[in-house]
Amino acid sequence: MSMLETLDVSGKLLAVSPIAVSPPGSAFSSDDKGAPQRLPSVGKNRYLPASTFRHVLRYGAIRVVQEALKAQGKSLSLDALLMLDKGFFAQRKKDKGNPQGRSNGKTKAKDVLRMEQEVREKNPLLGLFGVWTIPSMLRVRNAFPLPNAQGQTYTVASGLVRKALEEDLVDALTKDEAEDYLQRLDDWSEADKETTGLKHISERPWEEIVAGVECEWGYQIHRFTPFQSGAVLAGLRYFAGDPVIGAHKAVGRGELALDLNASVIRQDILNGPQSEEAGTLTLRRGEFRVDGLLAEHLSEFDRLAKAGFPGMDFHCLPALVEGE
Repeated sequence: MSMLETLDVSGKLLAVSPIAVSPPGSAFSSDDKGAPQRLPSVGKNRYLPASTFRHVLRYGAIRVVQEALKAQGKSLSLDALLMLDKGFFAQRKKDKGNPQGRSNGKTKAKDVLRMEQEVREKNPLLGLFGVWTIPSMLRVRNAFPLPNAQGQTYTVASGLVRKALEEDLVDALTKDEAEDYLQRLDDWSEADKETTGLKHISERPWEEIVAGVECEWGYQIHRFTPFQSGAVLAGLRYFAGDPVIGAHKAVGRGELALDLNASVIRQDILNGPQSEEAGTLTLRRGEFRVDGLLAEHLSEFDRLAKAGFPGMDFHCLPALVEGE
C-alpha cells in the first residue's frame, strides 16, 4: 500500500537583531496617529507572520531558478515570473479575440483536474508554491517568540530623530545657501515651537521583536519530491547571503538565524504515521549548512539546475477560465 509523505522542517529562529514587521491589518482599532507600527498579534502575544517567510522562500527559489536558466541561455517569461513569484498574473490580449488561455463558457470539473495534474507534473515549482486553482504543497508557519530571561519578547522603538545639519557641513555651504538654511531653521522653529530653535523630526515609533529572542518556526511540504524540497533549500541558501526581513533595515533591524531539524512523516493508512529523521539545517549570515536527507535534496536540485531542469516547463501555467 502506498504511503503519503510530509517533510517537516522545524526548530528555532533567532532574532540576531531586533525584527520589525508590520503588515496591513496589524494596527489596533484604538490606535491614533502617534501609535507605534504594530507587530501582528494574538491577544497580547506578538509574532512574525508566515507571509513574510513564504515570500523569503518563494523569492529565493525563483531567483535561483532564474539564474540557472540564464546560465543555459534560457529565461522565464513575464507571465511565468509573475505566476511563480507572486502567485498571479494578468494576461495581455494579443488580439481582439479571446485572451490567451481564457476559455469560453463554464469549466468542467474534469478539465480543472486534468489541468492541475498537468501543471503539477510539468511545473513542480508552481505545484510547490501554489496559485489560483493549484493548492500549495508548501505550508509555512508563523514564528512565535519565546520570552527571554527578562520575560520580554518585544519592545517599542521610540523612532529616530533627525537633527539639524552638523556645523562642519553648514560651513561648507555657499553664503547664499547658508542664509537659506538658517531661514529654514527659523521657519521650522516657528512652526514647531521648540525651545531648541531646531526642527527635530521624529519617525513614528514601532514594535519589534527583541534581539536575542528565539522563536518557534518551521515549514512543511506535503507529498514532496526531492526537487521541491531542494528548491526551498536553495531559496534559503540564497537568503543566507543577507538574512534580513521586515522594516527599518537601514538602522540594523531584521537579521535572523535558523537552527532547524527535519523529519519525514509517512502516513500508512493501516499502521498510522511513522516519523524518521531527515537531517538538520543551519543558517547564519554568510553560512548555510544542511545534512542528511536535506543535503541529498539540495544536491538533486542543483544537479537538475545545472542540466537546465530537463523535463520541466516553468511556462506551464493554469489557464484562465470563466466561472459559473
